[in-house]
Amino acid sequence: MDAMIRRTHPRKHKRGTTLIELMVAMVILSIGLLGMLAMQIEAMKSSRVGRHVTEAAHVGQSQMEALQSQAWALTAPTGGFTAPVAVNSVEAARAGAGAGAPTPQIFNVSWRVTNGPPTGAPPVVKLRTIDVRVTWAEPNDTPNMPLRRYAASSQRYNP
Repeated sequence: MDAMIRRTHPRKHKRGTTLIELMVAMVILSIGLLGMLAMQIEAMKSSRVGRHVTEAAHVGQSQMEALQSQAWALTAPTGGFTAPVAVNSVEAARAGAGAGAPTPQIFNVSWRVTNGPPTGAPPVVKLRTIDVRVTWAEPNDTPNMPLRRYAASSQRYNP
């Protein structure tokens, strides 16, 4: 009787992964890696913009110090512009002048000196306000995008 009844054993579960499981895992991994790549690219762009803001602050502070160090009579109410200032970033200095080297960032600097309110018996101006503005465009900005700006203000008192 045992010979006539054939027992069917359940199939043993094979160990390991199938090709479909591997393909699904590769798709999930590639989506994650693409997301990380996009984040890295955005981080690099933000780093460049941050570096340009720092360089603009340095250029503006240099102009402010130049105006502050002038004699009182030379800082009469006026406005002015400097020639565009080209700042070579660390990357441009490292790359040298070879082909494909980053171009220096161009900053435009303008300033304005205004008198404060007159004081004393004869109207004497003892206070002047100095405003410095630095503007620039990022390499990837669209044509109708407003210029980036950094501004600094200071007051100068003449005793």
